[in-house]
Amino acid sequence: KGVSLRVERGEFFGLLGPNGSGKTTLLRIVAGLTPPTSGSVRIFGRDVRGLRVHEYVTYVPGALAGGAWVSMALSAYENLVARARLLGVPERRVREVLDLMGLSEHAHKPVGTFSSGMVARLEVAGALLKDAPIVLLDEPTAGFSPEVELAFHEHLREAARAEGKTLIYATHYLHFAERFFDRVAVMKEGRVVAVGSPSELKAKLGSSSTVSAKVLPRGPVEGLAERLRAELEGVEGVAVRQLDEHFWEVRVVCRDAEEAITRLVPALVRANVLVRRIDVREPTLEDLYLSLIYGEAHEAA
Repeated sequence: KGVSLRVERGEFFGLLGPNGSGKTTLLRIVAGLTPPTSGSVRIFGRDVRGLRVHEYVTYVPGALAGGAWVSMALSAYENLVARARLLGVPERRVREVLDLMGLSEHAHKPVGTFSSGMVARLEVAGALLKDAPIVLLDEPTAGFSPEVELAFHEHLREAARAEGKTLIYATHYLHFAERFFDRVAVMKEGRVVAVGSPSELKAKLGSSSTVSAKVLPRGPVEGLAERLRAELEGVEGVAVRQLDEHFWEVRVVCRDAEEAITRLVPALVRANVLVRRIDVREPTLEDLYLSLIYGEAHEAA
């Protein structure tokens, strides 16, 4: 419901949204694994109904840690050769994808000795074997350390650009989105609520600032988000979310940071929370995302 998107050939396109927002379902529909309840999907102008979708699309499901085809006892090369034979792909393609994903020097090492990031790169190398022009990735770096995630994205970007791939990448991690994606779509409850390049979406916030308050509740947390929003009624661009088992965050995207703080602090005191820190900075793509996903009445953004 409420999904209408066009992804250009060779584009790195991000599907951003929390768990349950419909990202995986959308990818599975594009991959031909789940039929749409209504509407249609077209690949290079052709309706996927009656199309041999697997010739055009490679789908890499989430939680990369070695798919069912990966044997930890075999080397990366042996794993890929076995998969290539199943797919009817010439063996020379194995060497190509190993090189693309930066695994050539590790080709003959047992996969059981690989780091999680290297196993993920092997998984993508396996997805690239059949040389489909479109690659769908579903939360491929969940649980990765920042260093491993950065290396994975660098290899993925280089490999995809080198072969002119179109990437559609679903994630709820925002920290790399601004530098990695050409365009993004923000999804919420099965709908697309914003589409554009990271710079275009940030521009929707205008010449504004973000005031972020880290707070510690002094009483019961049940209904805290609603109480905070009620205290800040009339303040535009409010988003409230729980950071961990102790702390919450209140963000306000505003034109006048000083005025926002003047209104924010008394409201937080009335909501019976202890203010631990307040930061003011320029808005980011994450601010827009949080406003759309966790705020109220921000659909127009």
